[in-house]
Amino acid sequence: MEKKRNMRKRTSGFVLIATVIVLSGCVSGGRQPSFATSQITPNILKPGDTALITAKVHDHFGIVTRVEGYVVEDPRIKFVLHDDGLEGDQVAGDHIWSLEVEVPEYAPADSFELVLRAYNSKGEVIRVRQSGNATNDLESHFAITIVPSDGRTGAAPKVD
Repeated sequence: MEKKRNMRKRTSGFVLIATVIVLSGCVSGGRQPSFATSQITPNILKPGDTALITAKVHDHFGIVTRVEGYVVEDPRIKFVLHDDGLEGDQVAGDHIWSLEVEVPEYAPADSFELVLRAYNSKGEVIRVRQSGNATNDLESHFAITIVPSDGRTGAAPKVD
């Protein structure tokens, strides 16, 4: 009789703990980190202009510890966003990662793709589950356009 009562207490305790975990969101299904938004403002720039790169990250478990980016057309151009209130970041710890950047004077007029990636505390790119068992790097892509400093669009001049 005493064993049954102890078993019921343990089972009830386990059920209570499992319920609290599920209701508090500690089950990762559907709650994996994700980029809610990412952008550069403004997204049409000329050499010498300053812009703000921002990425809002949904991260219920604090897995994302770093957000880095690169330019697809020249992967040597890399940058690290901040969520510490520095270098263009408005509020530390708000899950909005930011970086103020200046377009170099020598930047060519063209369209470019920027990629942001999220990393964990071990420095590993975070992988997220897609449909089925497939996983992908947690990343976000967006475009910027650099126009010539004289404001032309890069089209050949008209000859009359």
